[in-house]
Amino acid sequence: MINRVYEIYELAGEKISYLPQQYNLKIDSKEKQIPKEIKLQIEQIVLEEREWLNIGESRGEEITECFENKGIRIIFEKFDMPDMFGVSALHDQKGCFIVINDDENIPEERKIFSIVHEYAHILFDRNQYRQVILQSTRRNIYEKIADKFAGYFLIPRKSLAKYSVLLKSQLSWNDLIYIKKDLRVSLKALLHVLNDYEYISDKEYQKWLKYLNMKGYTKKEPDPMPYFKKNTAHEKIVRMLFMKEQIGINKVAELLGVSVEEARESAKKWMMDEREG
Repeated sequence: MINRVYEIYELAGEKISYLPQQYNLKIDSKEKQIPKEIKLQIEQIVLEEREWLNIGESRGEEITECFENKGIRIIFEKFDMPDMFGVSALHDQKGCFIVINDDENIPEERKIFSIVHEYAHILFDRNQYRQVILQSTRRNIYEKIADKFAGYFLIPRKSLAKYSVLLKSQLSWNDLIYIKKDLRVSLKALLHVLNDYEYISDKEYQKWLKYLNMKGYTKKEPDPMPYFKKNTAHEKIVRMLFMKEQIGINKVAELLGVSVEEARESAKKWMMDEREG
């Protein structure tokens, strides 16, 4: 899958392959919780990375494009493994890839969170990659760091300024849903960050988590984001290559990982759109 995507960009003459810099956090792997000073370091790194990636006001699915623009390839694919959210891969020549499970039972907010979570592993855990790919399997301190980074990245402190009126009062369910929908993040991620930023106490945080569990939102998302189209950057390049007659139907099928029949249907639509355009 990764090789297919790499070939798509190579055929288009795209030479960008980026390996982000590595950050070495001084933390014992046996730690159960992240020390306060490490949290502050993570928050500072988040600001640096958001600036480098030109995140700006981008939210939700828009963040994918920011990563792609810097040469970090995001691939969405359905796996028959609903408890696996994503994996990441590094290659000295081919660059950096993040593969996200696009299973319909996984909320879109969780998929976006997983992109940033995997990016955190690339930043902090470079020495843990074996045979190119790292798949997270244990809830160790490195997983907690990746979650922390993703939460801060998607919900930086300054992004909460416009909700100051709500945050100064006792937060209601409707308040939380409003903020999470506006930021296009998961409610659990929002609650976690609000607790870290001291907008809600530990007691309130636990109360809300208990409420979510009671309502059946352990894996589901309340008032979820609608499904959004994935892999558009790769498909646009394949379409361009086909329309310029640089590749044929069989190659379209190979590069997109679909059947020849599906490739033909896509090609028909591309040609129809071209005529109408």
